[in-house]
Amino acid sequence: MTITEITDGVPSSSLSRTSIVVDMLDSLDLEPGHRVPELGTGIGGNAGLIAHRVGSTGHVTSVETDLTRATTAAATLARVRRSARGGPGRRRRPRLRPGGPPSTG
Repeated sequence: MTITEITDGVPSSSLSRTSIVVDMLDSLDLEPGHRVPELGTGIGGNAGLIAHRVGSTGHVTSVETDLTRATTAAATLARVRRSARGGPGRRRRPRLRPGGPPSTG
């Protein structure tokens, strides 16, 4: 794991090696139709991989408290045809689901 950001002297973001991410996802035994919660959306890469595995009948709810990362995640997921919703009242918690246009509001 590599720490990629420090906020107020505390690590606030990290990046795992691709092989570790693949092993973690394999351990979940994800199948089409599964509903998956994820804490810490980051830039959306992991959420996109999970959404791909659960397919159009599945659902991923990913929570990110940092608005900049949540906005980046929405753009990342739009490139792989996933959407993100979030905004005031949800405390910047994007909800990610397969298909459809991205929405950040």
